[in-house]
Amino acid sequence: MSFDYSQEVIRDCEKLLETDEGYDVIIYAGENENVKEIHAFSNLLRIRSKYFRAALSKELIKNCKNEKFIFNFPNISLQFLKIILRFIYCGKVDLTNLQGPDVLKLLIAVDEFKIQTLILCIQEYLTKHQHGFLQQNPIEILETIYQHETFTDLWNYCLKEICTKPDILFKSDKFVNLKAPLLELLLKRDDLSLDEIAIWDSLIKWCFSQHPSIQKDVKKWNKEEIVIMDRTIHGFIPLIRFYNISSADFITKVYPFKKILPKDLVNNILVFHMAPDKQLNIKIQSPRKRKFDSINALSPTFLRLRHLVIAEISSLSSCRAGELRGGKRPDLFVGSFTYYGAFFGVGSDLCFNDGIWYDCTNSSSSYPKIDVPENGFKANDYEVFQVFKK
Repeated sequence: MSFDYSQEVIRDCEKLLETDEGYDVIIYAGENENVKEIHAFSNLLRIRSKYFRAALSKELIKNCKNEKFIFNFPNISLQFLKIILRFIYCGKVDLTNLQGPDVLKLLIAVDEFKIQTLILCIQEYLTKHQHGFLQQNPIEILETIYQHETFTDLWNYCLKEICTKPDILFKSDKFVNLKAPLLELLLKRDDLSLDEIAIWDSLIKWCFSQHPSIQKDVKKWNKEEIVIMDRTIHGFIPLIRFYNISSADFITKVYPFKKILPKDLVNNILVFHMAPDKQLNIKIQSPRKRKFDSINALSPTFLRLRHLVIAEISSLSSCRAGELRGGKRPDLFVGSFTYYGAFFGVGSDLCFNDGIWYDCTNSSSSYPKIDVPENGFKANDYEVFQVFKK
């Protein structure tokens, strides 16, 4: 027969927080007039924290006069230190009385002590109960998280939120303060739910903000200004999916900046729009899987390509295989219209954006190749049927 009195042990360990008897660690928390002293037990710290396990093995920390280990944490408040010690002693933590900014500061303190279980716990609390805080200060939070490799869950959550609701960042007055590495990470995302021209406009706005003295009228730039802007935008150019920008937007919003764009890129895009039948020996990036505000932008037509039928629908209610003109029915109708518009196949084998269909095969789960033109195609290049209601 076995017995379990682990809860009694936990309660007794928690009582150690209230006693000084036998302590061998002195910790000073805070700085200047806010410095507070708290006592602890080295064996518990050593077992529960990787930081203390390493630090307590160094004899240099030990005060030989009274045989006490002494630590100074000027950047950690007494309140946070007590929360952390309570978790170390008995595995309990209560975050309900902390505001969002304080929870994030606590997380940073916990990371210093390398207590992985508590790091995961606090990240979960932030993502489930502090949505408002995380969305109010996306730039500051991103930059904070970016500096801590262990905040993986929080990092992924914030990136996903920004990509799904990009306005919280891209329309923020503080967007221009975003550090270049973070902007680069965002522009690399396939799930950034913004029109490509909106991404380009935001990038130009960011570039101008890095150099306030440069005049906004591109035609008046001198050689020095061209060099400065070219160096600023150069690393971001490969991240912009120019071929997913309409011809009108390209001419009016992108082409004026041709002096800081690669000449071959500009020429290829012009050919792409002005001579669509000409084959270009280039790899065109597939469109981002942006979340459409309305599916009504898609026209009600069916495209039959070999044995796969693709549909552009006018509403979610019409997302069903109706009869084609002449009584013909599709051989196969497989698609997704929930978040990112028209996508077909597990690996997004075919996707629709700005009037162009693309082969977006990028998964081992994709359907076999169906010979979709590499650089995209328009529906009217193939056999098209009209959808009608009975």
